[in-house]
Amino acid sequence: MKLILLIFLLTFLSCEKKSSNYNMSNIEFAEEMQTYYFENENMVFSLNARRMQKETQNINLNISHNFFCVDEDYFYTDSIYKILDSIFLKLNEQTFSEIINFSSGVLLDYFEDNNKLSFNIKSNEAVQYVEKDLIHLKNNVVISSPNNRSLHTNNLFWDSYNQVMWTYDSIIVKNIDTIQGRGCGLFSFDNLNNFKTFGVKGKVNLED
Repeated sequence: MKLILLIFLLTFLSCEKKSSNYNMSNIEFAEEMQTYYFENENMVFSLNARRMQKETQNINLNISHNFFCVDEDYFYTDSIYKILDSIFLKLNEQTFSEIINFSSGVLLDYFEDNNKLSFNIKSNEAVQYVEKDLIHLKNNVVISSPNNRSLHTNNLFWDSYNQVMWTYDSIIVKNIDTIQGRGCGLFSFDNLNNFKTFGVKGKVNLED
């Protein structure tokens, strides 16, 4: 089920036409952006950002496994590998999509069915592939829960359609400013209600 998208653009700067080998696309720029995503009349998440650039392109994402810190041989034996393989296959299908680049800070709030805040994510940069329901958050990614627990990494992908989040980078879990645990990679198939990491050192739990 596709999410309904409402976008509010503040301080609209410019719009120009740009040609490519595949299509003609409008490129839009804005200084501030506030976006709300709804499903069945319930708000799923909101996104606040600065310095937005939006255009339409014919994309082929070429997403693949990245064994930056995850043990490759061990990962191949885990069910996560096959699940992500099927998701990557779908995401990598070539298609036209709106691409929204956020280059100066992003804050994303995710809500439960009762419109209660479940967690928020912030990062320095992000790229949203609208037709893919995919957001790639980059550089100083921080996932925070209402109980002051936070998870820190450098890259995070969120497939909102399948409720899947993943990164192959190392992670750090903190309680306020105290480091409680470290791990390699983060993999969740239910929007962080549960997640798995590898090579854990310390206590990695966002709920306690």
